[in-house]
Amino acid sequence: MEAISNLSLRERLLIAAAILGGMLMIAYLYVWEPKMMQLQNLRDVKVPQSEQTLAWVKQALEHAENRPASAADTIIEGPLLTVIEQTAEKAGVRSAIRRMQPNQSRAVKIWMEEVVFDSWLRWVELLRMQNVFVDRASIARSSPGLVTVRVTLARH
Repeated sequence: MEAISNLSLRERLLIAAAILGGMLMIAYLYVWEPKMMQLQNLRDVKVPQSEQTLAWVKQALEHAENRPASAADTIIEGPLLTVIEQTAEKAGVRSAIRRMQPNQSRAVKIWMEEVVFDSWLRWVELLRMQNVFVDRASIARSSPGLVTVRVTLARH
């Protein structure tokens, strides 16, 4: 401390400026620069991946909308679980259902893994024809053309 007090005002200001400059450089190198690199990585990698996923979903939706509509054979009578089972069998997605859990008198939660997205859309259309609608859905792409689905279906 005594060595600093023996310095002139100009020298003390120069030392303070050097310390401040050093602290700013350390903050830049260890805080600012890594955050900017992380942000750039998100822009370079994550945004294009999200755009690809969005394009894939739009294409699948367009494909599903453009396919010829098939009339439902008949209205399936019975409980909601029966309707879900029979329509899932018709759409070819029954094997992808891992769990079904009735959570209310008019709703069922369903967990599906590795289901073909187009087949899932056909199943949802068959359910709609039976007055069963998607109340909530979470869809994640697991591999090209396949998705993992968590859905709550309800009868209206």
